[in-house]
Amino acid sequence: MKSILFISHDASRTGAPIVLLHFIRWFKQQHPNVVIGVLLLRGGELEPEFSELASHIFNAQHISKPPKLWYRIIRKLKSKLGLSIKSRKVLFLEQIAQYHYDVIYANTIISIPFAAQLKSLRPSSKLLCHIHELKTVIDTELPNLAFHADAMDGCIAASHLVKSHLVNHFDIEPNLIDVVYEFSIVNPKITQTSKPKNGFIVGASGSLNWRKGYDIFIQIAQLITKNHPDANIEFVWVGGQKDSNVMKIIRADLEKANLKDKVQFVGSTETPEAYYKTFDVFIMPSREDPFPLVCIEAAMLMKPIICFEGATGTAELLQQGGGYIVPYLDIGAMCDKILFYFNNNDALKRDGQKAQSLFENLTPQKMAPLIDKYITTLLIQGD
Repeated sequence: MKSILFISHDASRTGAPIVLLHFIRWFKQQHPNVVIGVLLLRGGELEPEFSELASHIFNAQHISKPPKLWYRIIRKLKSKLGLSIKSRKVLFLEQIAQYHYDVIYANTIISIPFAAQLKSLRPSSKLLCHIHELKTVIDTELPNLAFHADAMDGCIAASHLVKSHLVNHFDIEPNLIDVVYEFSIVNPKITQTSKPKNGFIVGASGSLNWRKGYDIFIQIAQLITKNHPDANIEFVWVGGQKDSNVMKIIRADLEKANLKDKVQFVGSTETPEAYYKTFDVFIMPSREDPFPLVCIEAAMLMKPIICFEGATGTAELLQQGGGYIVPYLDIGAMCDKILFYFNNNDALKRDGQKAQSLFENLTPQKMAPLIDKYITTLLIQGD
């Protein structure tokens, strides 16, 4: 019986883990006889959903915790006796390797070192890496990515922009990489949240970090509010932990900039579509975003998208319409496009429909088979 181990850096309600969850759910339906294992390097709110799909689930969080007293005592005794001492990580990986997985699927670059070590323990395993990151994140999280290239039997890039970064900055062989866009679903039954009468809502979404550009979002809101104080335009950001230290900083910024009545950060939610449906236009102030799921979801709901040039793979589709691509970090240009839609309802509807037509096929049913063919090939090679 064939088997596959999926490795996720965590189980948070963010892009890469959600894509992986969508894929595993689809894969299990198509291959009921393949044994599925899941290794989570950290936990998160999606952990129960991963557990439901896996025959075996492993959590590496305990490796980073201080070792128990008995373990420290045994290590000291072995050291005094001159015996070899294996780290907890090696023991953990050896435990997983005993399951003899035919394919190891590393989802995100953070998972790759774990996957490569597992393959070294069982060289007959095939390693497929799914990379959702661009240059800056790779530079900060796995700068020696090229070191692991020899262990890779295949690589999936989340956009052509990701592939170009892998080839041009990390010397990964282009024939090793295939591009498969991210995919998502929208629940049509979700009821939208309340929306001010005749109000125009500019939406954005993502974790509260430098990459997603929440600070740029605030600056855009400030510039539009300053120059058009009578315009009934509001700004809503979905995502991030409301009780985090970053949110404390954001609340202070909104208060100092007199934007508390214009800007909302609503935090993470299981039903973000309820907010997306109220958006008139969706903006991406991201500095670096390979192919964010929220753009797929917003487009499926017929929301035009505005993004920065060179910052995201989403632009690869927006080149055909459905929104605008403005110069990188040009806040003024992004504000101009927001105001264009505010003043042109016909263009708003037209581009929303175009966005939907461009992104509507980015679903698990349409995109998962493109990944499945690589896994199937690797399973056959393992015979």
